[in-house]
Amino acid sequence: MKPDTDYMKEALASDRRVKYCRIVRRTLNGKKRWFVQLVVEGVPPVRKVYAPKCEVVGIDPGPSRIAYFHEHHAAIVEVAPNVDLQESKIRLLQRRIDRSKRANNPDNFNPDGTVIKGSLKWITSNRGRKLLAKLAEHHRRLAATRKRDHGKLVNDLLQIGGTIKIEKNSYRSYQRNFGRSTNRTGMGEFVAHLKRKAESAGCEVIELDAYKLKMSQYDPATDSYRKKPLKERWHRWGNSDTLVQRDVMSAFLACHATKKGHDRALLLQKWTTAEALLRGSGLCRQQPRSDQGEPQGSSRLTKPNCASKEERERGLPQTLCSIGDVQAALPPEKALRVS
Repeated sequence: MKPDTDYMKEALASDRRVKYCRIVRRTLNGKKRWFVQLVVEGVPPVRKVYAPKCEVVGIDPGPSRIAYFHEHHAAIVEVAPNVDLQESKIRLLQRRIDRSKRANNPDNFNPDGTVIKGSLKWITSNRGRKLLAKLAEHHRRLAATRKRDHGKLVNDLLQIGGTIKIEKNSYRSYQRNFGRSTNRTGMGEFVAHLKRKAESAGCEVIELDAYKLKMSQYDPATDSYRKKPLKERWHRWGNSDTLVQRDVMSAFLACHATKKGHDRALLLQKWTTAEALLRGSGLCRQQPRSDQGEPQGSSRLTKPNCASKEERERGLPQTLCSIGDVQAALPPEKALRVS
């Protein structure tokens, strides 16, 4: 951090006493660096103005993105947008490290290439040490970038709402089912960062029971539950033509969840303003149900442009027609198939 910023000038003001100095050792690019951290008494200066607890935000976390809903804000954002794993680079480094290890320790491997069991003495060459330092530096930069992205998103969320409602998940299962995405974003680390920052800022994080609420299955319009496959990303509001993005719908339910569960009367009351907000963000749209027994919210197609030949020649604006109209106009062998 630059010493000439307003924050540093206020933090290191003459009326603040330095209590003690902390010596920190860090390894940067294979070299050991020493830093001095000053611990100053008092409360640190305010950099962000967080929202009061009366402002509630509902969050639906995923492997790499989160959907959040507030009465005036709703979006789907990446948790760590600037993290690039560069897996091909890591793979090449690991292969070079393995070749160096095998070349310097031929007696520690079986004829089939596996490591001999038991206590072994390993010899590491200077080239091998440089490769290990290069791999460690790559992971250190990834961790620093991930932590910076987490901190920015946490600050943005706490400035929107002082009470964060999030469903309680097992992030170890995220690692088993979505290993690559979880390795890149660190969703469990983000939630831990959110709880820690909310506690220090005087805000609150409420964890909801996902098994009791079943937010991805509940439909307030019909007061019923329907289990959806993971590939179905849109939720149909009741029997209407309104489709809502699935994760945002879960965040909307989490925002208005109570200790007793879903309050259907409250959800129906809040939906009018929520629908207008989501339509402006592109997270809610109109799509009629097909006449072929289409399950709720499963269609991914929208109405195509179907201007007639005369309209195109005259330069008239294209009109919208339904998928059924397109199928009726085509011969049977070229009819569209909606999956």
